[in-house]
Amino acid sequence: MNAISSLFVGLALLCAAVAHAQDGNWPALNREGMTLLKNGEYARGVEVAKRAIVIAEQEMGPDHPEVATSLNNLAAIYVHQGKYAQAVTLYKRSLTIYKKALGVSYALAPARENKFARFDKAAVADQTTTVLASR
Repeated sequence: MNAISSLFVGLALLCAAVAHAQDGNWPALNREGMTLLKNGEYARGVEVAKRAIVIAEQEMGPDHPEVATSLNNLAAIYVHQGKYAQAVTLYKRSLTIYKKALGVSYALAPARENKFARFDKAAVADQTTTVLASR
């Protein structure tokens, strides 16, 4: 799981680094969220990442690629928390935004879709374990 987690952190940092926002708070919040993730401060990272999403949606609209960047960042934190179902939901929304903004042939789309499939399986396994444990 460490290699996968590192991949997500790297992808999130890359997305945050290349993104440009109209509001000066959005990039700072994205950087802070990723720093908190790297430092293992997940609860605080979730708060910051959610704020970044709100600002990005307000400033640029809900279908802007920078909203997708913020969604990816929050999803990366959820992955580290083992909250795969929440991460998959965010990753799927971000993929939809990227495809809409950048076209269906968006270069990272196949890799992202494979990533979702892995987390969908992990989320189902987690749900099954929870149901079995409650019996």
